[in-house]
Amino acid sequence: MKRQIICISIILLSLQSTAKKDNNDVGSSTTDVIGDCPAFAVKFSNLKSVVFDKPDRQENGKYYFERDSLNAVIQDLGDDKWQLDISNKASDIEELWFPWISKRIKLNDNLQDDIVYYPYLFGTAAKNTFFKDWGWRGLDYPGALFAPIVILADGTDGVYAASINWPPIRVRPVYSKDRIAIRYPDKISKGGAFSCSILFSEIKADRANGKLPWQIAVGKYKIWLEQKMEAEQLYPINYSRWMLEIDGFLNIQLQNFKSFNISEVYQRWNKWSIYFPWVQFWGQMSDYGGGCCLDETTMHQRYVPELVQFAKNITTLESGPGHIGYYSRPHYLGYFYENSEGEKSENLNHILQWLSKNKEEYYANAFYIDILGHRYFGYPLLVARLFKSDFPQDTCIEYPVDIYPTAFTISGSLAGWGKGKNWGKSFEDLEKGCDTIAFPRLGRYLLNDRIIFLGESGGDYNYWGHKNDYWCERQVFLLGAKFDVMHPQENFGSITKENTVLMQIISERRRVSWWKRNPKYLDTTGIKNIPPWVEVRKFRDVDGRTLFAVENWALLEGLTFTYEGSQISIPRKQIQIIERE
Repeated sequence: MKRQIICISIILLSLQSTAKKDNNDVGSSTTDVIGDCPAFAVKFSNLKSVVFDKPDRQENGKYYFERDSLNAVIQDLGDDKWQLDISNKASDIEELWFPWISKRIKLNDNLQDDIVYYPYLFGTAAKNTFFKDWGWRGLDYPGALFAPIVILADGTDGVYAASINWPPIRVRPVYSKDRIAIRYPDKISKGGAFSCSILFSEIKADRANGKLPWQIAVGKYKIWLEQKMEAEQLYPINYSRWMLEIDGFLNIQLQNFKSFNISEVYQRWNKWSIYFPWVQFWGQMSDYGGGCCLDETTMHQRYVPELVQFAKNITTLESGPGHIGYYSRPHYLGYFYENSEGEKSENLNHILQWLSKNKEEYYANAFYIDILGHRYFGYPLLVARLFKSDFPQDTCIEYPVDIYPTAFTISGSLAGWGKGKNWGKSFEDLEKGCDTIAFPRLGRYLLNDRIIFLGESGGDYNYWGHKNDYWCERQVFLLGAKFDVMHPQENFGSITKENTVLMQIISERRRVSWWKRNPKYLDTTGIKNIPPWVEVRKFRDVDGRTLFAVENWALLEGLTFTYEGSQISIPRKQIQIIERE
């Protein structure tokens, strides 16, 4: 699957000089990062940048800034929530930063374990000491980011900021060495007004309940998010039963067939449909080597009529229909709405017509939309509502946006879309010189009851199969994800020899009726004393029972972990689901 790689941009502002003139560029412990209220900063169109960190007066939890350039009020809403209201009196405001932290954040005496957790792909983690002073990095939400949050934390302390505007607006969570912020990129005109809200607080590990600072930060944002989505009737998400209960989808890249023969498609279906009753096609618009992801709605002539007849046969099976999906996407450029009143654009009509053609002409009964989860298509709440109105129920999009009530593929988030030697997959890799590692636990902890598909697309085939120690498959297991499978056979070889670990995971999940129990991902919360070289993740099913996904890859003996004061034995098995009695 092709993808335009989005590099993290470097943002350098004259705000840094403003802060240094005020002699604020000194270490700040987590006890005085916020002070009485968060600071904010603006960059005016005349290029003058101003930090507002000293209110003129305070009354009843409100902090007033009354200047020649603007009037502003910051209100403490309680429970880490802050609201900023601005009336702009001078020249246009090109950028607003709220919160703005002038002082360095000093979590504790150990600076080497400070990690920036960031919602790029399905979550990343980077060592704070890798960054430069005032060398701001960041991407837009919604777009490249799945949530508007940034966290700086170690194992005991942290600071986080999240945008909590409703309806949601485009923002850019950013970070540099020892600092985090939220940037609002839209202009505030002279004489105009603007209001925004954030979650912003220092955080400490909850040792009694086994919660790390990053988990606490994500949990606070998750509570706010789900309350807003429920009020909008976007949550809980009404997935189809068949999608809830499948193990994944079979990914067939038609453009890679040198000579197309429908018998090969039937062969794959007959072999694997017992596990993957959804066949998802890419490249149906292409000849051999023509590309997986062209912006072309019509099926290529070499697949007609055989592929269409195959789809018709599968979706009308008397024994119970199978599921067929095809590639689709909006144009790369162009929003979905012409205005905030909901007038549909040509781009939205384009993708709706494509989905309709896949359904009506090509017998699709499952639907995949590319790029929708990592581009900004305007008015986020209006886009979210499409999943309740115009988009088919059985839709999956590439990459998540937290307010979109649908299923997501996250393939590519492990390998970072080919980031190369500076990209790693464990905290140990940060110590070996990697700039950033994949940290999909971040996205999964936030979106812990969403359907996600993880597998070989987007470069994650580099972690698939025996030659890669099955690392991708193991992450599917630990995250409670479903499979995106191109090669269900062992080592990309004979179709008759099954991928060993793929089948172990499916077998173990079926043993405990995993998908019927619809477990929610709870990461490591409450778990203590996990041995080195062992991975444990906690889940809770619809009946409130606790499940643990345990990976003992080295087959070590005599190990245990602790949960709620009890010692739980770790079996000498590479893959195991343990039910708490």
